[in-house]
Amino acid sequence: MEEKIKIIKSQEEFEKAALKDTGSVLVFSLGNAEIQCDIKIKIKRISSKSVGLYFNKVKLLKRFDFDDIKVHAQELRLEDCEFNEDFIASFTSIRSLTIKNSIFGKALDFSTSLFSEKVEITYNDFHGLFNFSNSNFLKKLEIPDNNFNDNVDFGYCLFKDDSNFKSNKFKRGAGFEYSIFERRFFGMEIFSFENKMDFSFVTFSKDSFLTQSYFDGGLSLYSSIIKETLHITDIKVFSNNSDRETLRIIKNLFLKQSDRIQALNFHEKEMKVYEKDLIERKRTSKKELKRLEEGIEDNIEPLGNEFLEDLKSYKRDFLILISSRLSNHYGLSWWQGVKFTLFSSLVGYFVYILCHILQGNYPYEFGWDNWEVFSSSVDYTLKYYFQFLWPTHKFDFMAGVISSPLNYLIDILSRIVVGFGVYQTIQAFRKFGKI
Repeated sequence: MEEKIKIIKSQEEFEKAALKDTGSVLVFSLGNAEIQCDIKIKIKRISSKSVGLYFNKVKLLKRFDFDDIKVHAQELRLEDCEFNEDFIASFTSIRSLTIKNSIFGKALDFSTSLFSEKVEITYNDFHGLFNFSNSNFLKKLEIPDNNFNDNVDFGYCLFKDDSNFKSNKFKRGAGFEYSIFERRFFGMEIFSFENKMDFSFVTFSKDSFLTQSYFDGGLSLYSSIIKETLHITDIKVFSNNSDRETLRIIKNLFLKQSDRIQALNFHEKEMKVYEKDLIERKRTSKKELKRLEEGIEDNIEPLGNEFLEDLKSYKRDFLILISSRLSNHYGLSWWQGVKFTLFSSLVGYFVYILCHILQGNYPYEFGWDNWEVFSSSVDYTLKYYFQFLWPTHKFDFMAGVISSPLNYLIDILSRIVVGFGVYQTIQAFRKFGKI
């Protein structure tokens, strides 16, 4: 027979049903209950004693505030529970924490806390802020198989032992900024959707793993310190939400693992992000230049050569990147090189022929007289196109046609562009030996 659910409507009823004073420890133990009021554990009530909290199959409709303890908690164990409002337990010192098979409708806050023994958080659904920022974990941390539907904050934390974040789904990403992993970090089968997984300024002291994961919201390893190896096999990163340094770090990590194919993929992503960065920098620099020239700011210093040189540098780098992308897709596609060469040669040859026609030097007029004339004009044009396609052709390669200085100029420019296309095509065939 199923046990009847206890209905608790006040703080007094909660303490009467759950509180047990064992001498050194105040134990709050409750099972199969529904709490319909705010619960607040007060420091005056518990004095200098330690606290234990054991909830099993408890549904809490209101806020639970563990914030005022400021002393040690022996153990917190929450299993098969449901919390509709905030669960606040920040600024606490906890020996061990276990949260299993539970649902949190709003925030779970253990920020600025100390965990001296193992922490295990598994098979839960979190719909509000999950906040463990500024906390210290002295023993192993196990947080696998959870669904995080809101922001997750592990910023400025110290992890003294192994940390396992396997098989988690982060709808809005997670932040680990400035945290230190003194032992191994396991980040396998992680899925991040809307926002990025942020490991900016994080220190990985030992071999760590970020494998078989999908970062649709992006990934940041900006200024991270990797003292040994960060294994990153089989990951997908949406580059639009990732910074260039992160993509460069991942590329170099794949190279250390002798995975040139994946390194090339992230080289491509890095170049795309760099191109966007240059566009943004150029736009910002132009706005700043215009603002300075119009004298909007007070106490404007004379415009330095360094600022102008930076603007010119952005333009030069952007031109190089555009040329590389169009000609062989950053050195990765020989077919792009072939298309670029054929297209540029066709454009150059069309302008070259048009110039001759306008000068009255071309032996054929384009149009339909009869099939024989049309066929001859097409054969003549195609015959010399293939000669034009070869960058070392003679200047006067078309029989019976007198070239003007303008024709020579068009020919020279076309040779340069077509020769560049041929070179880029050859370079793309060497892509696996480039990085």
